[in-house]
Amino acid sequence: NWDPAGQGDDALSRVLRSKRLHRKLCEGIADLVVTDGSDGVVLDFGGLRFGDGGRLVRLAATLAVRLRTMGKKIFIGVPFFFPGLRGAFGAADIDWHRLHEAVDGVILQTHHPLGKTGRIFLSVLEEGIRAFCTRVPPWKAMLGINLGALEFDADTGSLRRLTYQQAVAAAYTSGSRPVWDEERGVLAAHCAASDADGGERALWIENARSIVRYLRWVERFNMKGVFFLQLGSEDEHVWQAVPHWIKAWRHEPDDPGI
Repeated sequence: NWDPAGQGDDALSRVLRSKRLHRKLCEGIADLVVTDGSDGVVLDFGGLRFGDGGRLVRLAATLAVRLRTMGKKIFIGVPFFFPGLRGAFGAADIDWHRLHEAVDGVILQTHHPLGKTGRIFLSVLEEGIRAFCTRVPPWKAMLGINLGALEFDADTGSLRRLTYQQAVAAAYTSGSRPVWDEERGVLAAHCAASDADGGERALWIENARSIVRYLRWVERFNMKGVFFLQLGSEDEHVWQAVPHWIKAWRHEPDDPGI
């Protein structure tokens, strides 16, 4: 996985725009798949810039040809495009037909932070998912789900991933009890920053109730499946609430996604 945190805003763009780095990345991924004996690869890149959509599709197509000769699968993540003119403009940068024809599954990156604070209203989220499912056929469409939590620092504008347990502990330590945010469909807590300068932090905490809502969207739009991020960071009640037909495979103990 390529998590956008700490990579720099133009990290992916630099790779896609350089033939040398593009080739090096393809070779490295192919060698890794052979070395660890996995069934395939998930390209979960963050930070796609406008103008690089075509380059991302070419990367996926190039890798797909190479991996399929080895009997491996390839899945690729794409950004969540907000409803409206700007989102439509961004989505138009990607050749969706060529992309879904090349890969085994296309993952909508709803498991990455969305919006300035990392969390958006459910109505906007659902509209974006519906639009995605008009661009990608259901047998290729997948939904990304973050099983942990996000911390948004209002002063710095920074976002940090936390486990469910860490987020709940941080909220109670600050004297804030997590409550259900109906508009965003997540447990939320607002507490003081930990440094001496004060400020406020927002905690968005996924729990069994919020995860089930994502899975209902998967069923409603007849999507291929889901991609879980931060496995092991979740509310322990998640697996009691989700349908029993959901199975998860994890290749490495330190792999954050499945």
